[in-house]
Amino acid sequence: MRSNNLTAIDETECLSPSQSPENSFLQPSPTKLTITKTYSNKEKFMLIFNGYNLQFLNFNRKKTINVGDVQTEVVIYGILSLGQTNPFIQALYEARVAAYVIWQIIDEPSKINTNLDKGLIKDDLICDIQFSNVDFSYPSRSDVPILTNLSFNIKHGQTIARALLRDPKILLLDEATSALDDESEKIVQKALERTSQNTTTLIIAHRLSTVRRADKIIVMQQGEIVEEGDHESLIKAQGLYFYFVKQQNIRQIEEEEEE
Repeated sequence: MRSNNLTAIDETECLSPSQSPENSFLQPSPTKLTITKTYSNKEKFMLIFNGYNLQFLNFNRKKTINVGDVQTEVVIYGILSLGQTNPFIQALYEARVAAYVIWQIIDEPSKINTNLDKGLIKDDLICDIQFSNVDFSYPSRSDVPILTNLSFNIKHGQTIARALLRDPKILLLDEATSALDDESEKIVQKALERTSQNTTTLIIAHRLSTVRRADKIIVMQQGEIVEEGDHESLIKAQGLYFYFVKQQNIRQIEEEEEE
């Protein structure tokens, strides 16, 4: 059985071809994650954190052990924040960590009011986020209606914000930016870099633009870990990751960002 220990604070990306079964991967020691291949199925992996298998944890249990996650499919409820007890502190903290994401990728500016300075929340600023036709007075998650009239970008901005709201020890992003356009993905990546510096982040992705800044990249093929390392070391190795890079023209992206 093969395992990888990720000491906090790391950001690790799990990269695989689209046909590989990495979506069966997610599942949890206070200072490290352990990625472990199961005995029963050679193509299945677990993410172990404090002995918990995240695949079987519900929202409340993830909140208890301080794990945040963002999936590809997004559901937005008609309440600003979930997971904290003081609504005012919720709103203020979420505004701080999410302002860069939401303000930058918003495509319906009439639905949000923020007082921002170049996308950054000021220390003494209370950011008032008000979506149209949303009542923030609902007392519990079960009473909150699902919002269906928000754009995809807004939904993802809010979902990432809520994952960061609890200042999680572990942040799991499962293809969280796969459906965003390139520009929006860059903005989300910058926001995550700014707001998750004290978080161990595991990102499952196929897009190399999502992968390349990670502290450690794990490349999978047909359920097997075939390469490990950071972006530069894997490029030098000229293995499967290098092939992916050539296929997705990531060098062109790097050159554009340097200009």
